[in-house]
Amino acid sequence: MLLLCAGAWAVVGGTPAEGDGPEVGIASDGALVCTGTVVHAEWVLTAAHCVGDGALAAWWGTDLGAGPGAAVDVDEVRIDPDWPGGDDHAHDVALLHLASPAPGPVAGLAAERPAVGDVLRVRGYGATRDGGGDGGLLREALLDVQDVDDERIRTFTAGRNLCSGDSGAPLSWPGTSPPLLVGVGAGVDPTCLGGAGVAVLLDAVWPFLVQTVPELAREDRPARGTVDTAADTAAEAASDTAADPVATPGRCGCGGGPWPAWAAVLAAGMALTRSRRRSGGSGRPVVRQD
Repeated sequence: MLLLCAGAWAVVGGTPAEGDGPEVGIASDGALVCTGTVVHAEWVLTAAHCVGDGALAAWWGTDLGAGPGAAVDVDEVRIDPDWPGGDDHAHDVALLHLASPAPGPVAGLAAERPAVGDVLRVRGYGATRDGGGDGGLLREALLDVQDVDDERIRTFTAGRNLCSGDSGAPLSWPGTSPPLLVGVGAGVDPTCLGGAGVAVLLDAVWPFLVQTVPELAREDRPARGTVDTAADTAAEAASDTAADPVATPGRCGCGGGPWPAWAAVLAAGMALTRSRRRSGGSGRPVVRQD
C-alpha cells in the first residue's frame, strides 16, 4: 500500500535548486502543502490529493521558508475524473487555474515516455527525511526509473526519493530547458528514505490535460532533446554526497513539522468524489471533477 505524502515539507538526497524554474509551492490557507508545475501561463499541474477545502495559492521562490517571492491565488480547480480518490495514484492529478498569469517560466510537456533504466530529474519543496520538517527549500535530485506501466512511473535510487511536500512535483528529462515534463510526483512506497517513488505518467493523463486546457494540444511536444551531460553528472555527484545512506523505517514524514495543515488538506482531498461541486467564496476556488 502506498503512503500518501501531502505534507508541506524537500527532496530526499537532493541539492538546492538554482535558477528560476516552472516549479511552485502549493499553499492552502497560507500553509505550504505540495509542489506544482506551471504548464501554461494560467494553469498549474499538481497532484489531485493536494486539493482540500482551503483557499489555494501558488508560491514562487527557491526558499519559501523565507516567504514567497510572488504569490497568485487559485480561482478554479479541475481534477482528473478518472482519479478514484484515496491512496490510488492512478490519474492523481489536478489543474489549478491562476487568478492572474504566472510571473515565471512555463514547463514543456514531453512526447517521449520514460523507460526502465532512464534517469529523471525531480524538483520539489518536500522533506529531506522521514519525519523531517525541513521543507520549503526547492531541491532537486536525479532518480532512476525502476518500472513504468500505463499509468505510473516508479523510481528507486539509493538515498534519493520524493517525500512529504513533493506531491505534485515535476519529473522531467534532465538537461532540458525549459524542463520537459514526463510525470507528476504522487507518493512513496513505503517510506521516503529507502523506499521507491511513485509518479503519475504524463501520457496517461494527456486527454484530461488537453480537454481542460486546449492550448496544450496545439503546442509541440518535443522529445527529450539535448541532454547536458556535464550538468547532470555534477548534479548526480552532488546528490550522492548529500544522500543519507541509512534508511529510516516508519512514515514518510507526513506528521509533525511546521505546517500542520497537511492533515486537514489530505483528509479533505481524499473525500473528493467524481461528482463533487463546490462554489467559490471566501477565497476558495471552484472545484470540478467531470
